[in-house]
Amino acid sequence: MTPFVSVILPVYNREDTILRALDSVLMQTYRNMEVIVIDDGSDDSTAEIVRNCRDSRVRLVCLPVNGGANAARNAGIRLAEGTYIAFQDSDDEWLADKLEKQIGYMLSADVPACYCPYILHGENGNYAVPGDYKNRDFCERNLTETLRADNIIGTPTLIVKRDIFSDIGLFDEAMQRMQDYELAVRLVKKYKVGYVDEPLVHAYRMRKSISAGHAIWTDTYRKLLERHGDFFDLEQFLFGYYKRCDISGDGELQWENIGQLAVVLGDNMGKEAERVCYRTAIRYLQGQYDAVRDVFGDWYRFFTDHICSGAFAIYGAGLYGRRAYDDLQMRNCVPRCFLVTEETGTADVEGVPVIPLAACADKEMPVIIAISRDMQGELIQNLLRKGMHKFCVYPFCHSRQAGESSR
Repeated sequence: MTPFVSVILPVYNREDTILRALDSVLMQTYRNMEVIVIDDGSDDSTAEIVRNCRDSRVRLVCLPVNGGANAARNAGIRLAEGTYIAFQDSDDEWLADKLEKQIGYMLSADVPACYCPYILHGENGNYAVPGDYKNRDFCERNLTETLRADNIIGTPTLIVKRDIFSDIGLFDEAMQRMQDYELAVRLVKKYKVGYVDEPLVHAYRMRKSISAGHAIWTDTYRKLLERHGDFFDLEQFLFGYYKRCDISGDGELQWENIGQLAVVLGDNMGKEAERVCYRTAIRYLQGQYDAVRDVFGDWYRFFTDHICSGAFAIYGAGLYGRRAYDDLQMRNCVPRCFLVTEETGTADVEGVPVIPLAACADKEMPVIIAISRDMQGELIQNLLRKGMHKFCVYPFCHSRQAGESSR
């Protein structure tokens, strides 16, 4: 007889995706299950959509107030009657044979837990997690070492024997992010985790659902270090922190938050660990600098090629524009045209036409902005509104000087 599985599905205000997620569970080829939907205080039509589901395997539990996904998952675990517990997220989708393949593997390999890769659909495209998901050494045999650097186990991919939770505990409700990582660390410390090496879950993550500021990431990593500091490969783990901070909030690393982690490391693991924190931050920033330098190198070569061929414009036909023109002409680089914001009555400069920006049809043409610093922001906005993104400021146009006669 196939073992009974409890599927826990927490949901909060997901009227647009809950049916897709729920249907993907109910359409499983593995039928012996219950689905416990924990509505976490939704104030939209989510609960009504679930209530209208006529499948007897679905049980809806409505919590009075929103307590977060971890609290909702824990409420579902406490209610679960299955030998095994699986997790689904309210905006994700299972493949039809997910439970059948994972439960089958767990029984044949005699492992108490199992996960699989997933396809992540995001703003920057679709890709598998982990990327090297056919590598069983990385994903299963050496999973503990892999998790020391970063997490590859998504909650909707995980199936665990129910009695394991009485040993390792439930989800940490104090974690605002990466609760799946924290649970996975506790899991691999005590149990062998099996692996089915094919993506069986589609996860959908738009920026609005995953964005978090520096403070949240710092708090998350601080809690992970406080609980499991001796588990992680510190340098690789911290690289993950710096990367997440760099793409969240205002997009800049904040040294005060790095300092908070350094204090935690110093208090819990000694001064050498604190030094690793700062050393790793500097290594990460150096890598970012090298990447930016490469981008600017490509940008410079792009402009050089176009300038040498005359396929560029100078934005500004006044003092600065003419000075840039004279400078470039001495290097045998003559622009295709001068651009101005408004008509000036000047048809050309030494035979080079002067045209209003609105009349410029070539949005791919590089533009050299030649105007005083206090006017540069306005010209840049004009170019962006026009859909022209290939521009730079001529090198000597950085100080405020009088004499600019036209824009």
